[in-house]
Amino acid sequence: MIKKVSVQDLKEGMYVCDFDRPWLETGFLFHHFLIKTDKQIEKIRRYCSHVYIDTDKGEDVMTAVSAGEADKKIEQEMKETIQQTLIREPSPEDKINFDIEIKEAKKAYTQSKEVIKNVMHDVRMGRIISSGDAKKAVNNMTDSIMRNRDALLCLTQLKSKDEYTSFHSINVCILCLAFGRHMGYSEIELKSLGIGALLHDTGKMKIPQEILNKPGNLTDNEFEIMKKHPVYSAEILGKTAGIPQKSIVVAIQHHERHNGTGYPNGLKGEQIDVFGSLSSIADVYDAITSNRVYHNALLPHEALKRMYEWGEKDFHKGLIEQFIKCVGIYPPGTVIKLQTGEIGIVISVNRANVLKPRVAVVIDSQNKRYTPPKTLDMSKGGGNWNIKEIIEPTSCGINPQEIMKGLLVDQIGV
Repeated sequence: MIKKVSVQDLKEGMYVCDFDRPWLETGFLFHHFLIKTDKQIEKIRRYCSHVYIDTDKGEDVMTAVSAGEADKKIEQEMKETIQQTLIREPSPEDKINFDIEIKEAKKAYTQSKEVIKNVMHDVRMGRIISSGDAKKAVNNMTDSIMRNRDALLCLTQLKSKDEYTSFHSINVCILCLAFGRHMGYSEIELKSLGIGALLHDTGKMKIPQEILNKPGNLTDNEFEIMKKHPVYSAEILGKTAGIPQKSIVVAIQHHERHNGTGYPNGLKGEQIDVFGSLSSIADVYDAITSNRVYHNALLPHEALKRMYEWGEKDFHKGLIEQFIKCVGIYPPGTVIKLQTGEIGIVISVNRANVLKPRVAVVIDSQNKRYTPPKTLDMSKGGGNWNIKEIIEPTSCGINPQEIMKGLLVDQIGV
């Protein structure tokens, strides 16, 4: 059984199978291991408030609850908090319908993909990059986000493990722009945020390829080298004409953490600029929902539960709540079962009622496939359409990214 355990209750003989934060930020070479020494426990306590243990592989602790029970409690608290926030602070309405905006969003997305590939290539070659193309790409994405948030957000589901850095840069930019719009920033502020987000990982091109693409665990020394990439990113942007100072802040602060455990400068609380805080949330969300050589992607709603739980330690609690409000309790890509027995994938968020998203229904109540999937706006069915539960995609043979890509091919020829 997997249990959630306070770090104060850890003892030798327990088998750690996960942390309460991204594994790469814990200082451990492995994220599954048997506790053998007090030094290991001390190190865990420096980084974490709780961990997850596997009682089938190590010692148990009777006072701990199962991971499933803990997750249900967190999910219920998160739902209640976000719904209360929505009542107090209704989200601004989109200017253009999703179906209309998706075509323009695709153009902006494709342009950005080409731009970031060229920028990364120039950095690898030691060239000074130009800000012109990046600014144009961010301007177009900002315009799209201002018209309709969900069109571009939907495209963040089109990921590739083989091109992680490029897709991650674009996705963090989109998430930051959507988050920034949600927070009420002006278009000028959004563009500064977006440029920093799009170019936040340029410094990784100065990290040795054998470390950047290492299929196994990084050594302590390799991890220290990897932690220099925000500094390199800030240096690159600082030498690039036309890059706003706020964009450089995004580049250097996207790995800082609210409790001071981040890098490169160990900033804490209010020492972190709000743009640094926004970008750190977007960066972590996209990273943990992406497949990497060292971990499998978390499902979108699982990622939000984890990040909600990490609030006040790694992130500003209020900003995490606003981020969840922005992307939705059921973010795009979440697989859900309806009360009707049908199974679908969330396409876009209904911010007037987060429990009634727009869904692509893939499987009917008799477990037969819809070909093609049918689109359902749950908010227009009164009380007839309700979400019964979130389900694991593999349990019903669904690949959310493939389904989403197929829908987008039908609509806009992705």
